[in-house]
Amino acid sequence: MNNSQITLEELNSDEIQAQLRVIPSSPDFQKKPQLGKFLEFVVTEALAGRQSQVKQYSVAVRAFGWDADFDPQTDPIVRIEARRLRRALDRYYRGVGIANPIKITIPLGTYVPEFSKRKFSETSDTVDEQVLKIDPLKAVQLPKVAVLPFTNLAPDELDNYVVNGIGEEISSNLARFQELSVIAFYSMRQFQGGEANIQEIGEQLGISYLVTGSIRVTVDYVRVVVSLVQFPSQEQLWSQIYNREIADITVFEILDEIVEQIIAIIGSGQGVILRNVAPASKHPQPKNFTVLDAISRYYESQWNFDTDSF
Repeated sequence: MNNSQITLEELNSDEIQAQLRVIPSSPDFQKKPQLGKFLEFVVTEALAGRQSQVKQYSVAVRAFGWDADFDPQTDPIVRIEARRLRRALDRYYRGVGIANPIKITIPLGTYVPEFSKRKFSETSDTVDEQVLKIDPLKAVQLPKVAVLPFTNLAPDELDNYVVNGIGEEISSNLARFQELSVIAFYSMRQFQGGEANIQEIGEQLGISYLVTGSIRVTVDYVRVVVSLVQFPSQEQLWSQIYNREIADITVFEILDEIVEQIIAIIGSGQGVILRNVAPASKHPQPKNFTVLDAISRYYESQWNFDTDSF
């Protein structure tokens, strides 16, 4: 499937307006209504030819309803929500919106949206046939991952919504990867607080991998400790300590940056989980060659590629 960018002159505004009714009803946008307000505002302004008005200040005041004295130099809320909006749109078009003929993106460095028409393969007579191409992933046993609510180590009892936010962000972003099956973070909140027995959690959920961690925020710095544990061996495959000073950026911006790094290390195509899955596929080609086998072997060939193996 290819995308071809289109100009405002080529747009069918009715088609775009229809997207503003459909996209906000998707799961990510329902959980964070401010993302729908953000999207509606920037798209509406673009369709009206007022791209020059799409700035941090106008988004904060007109889309979010902030006071007129809002200062984008000291408050990063629009930049933070823009990053979340980009990720939410990406998940939407990879998931429930995969058959959507119009794609809306917010390029880095701007809040003015771009629009493109999505062209499906010429070998497919209908959109449904194209969508069915991803269905085999649902039929195989994918690595099952869960994110345990992070432990709050802040001396002044950091608000739980901040602590839960980092776990929810990690879980939501891992769910973008079709090669992984991710337990909904909402279901994991039952394990919040107290001493969680990870062996019992692993057995109860039947998971392959568990992400655990803690967060400490003081006046001067943020520390996040995160680990990835494999089941049933309970082997710690990876861990990292992130220390960030609070200077010119907010705690939320720091946590967003850390989450992006964690996702890249754990869940990406060359991340820890799929690198760990790949060695299991070193065997003669089976009679029932699954999609996961193909994915694992593909990544394995990328990691181990050299002139001798070519």
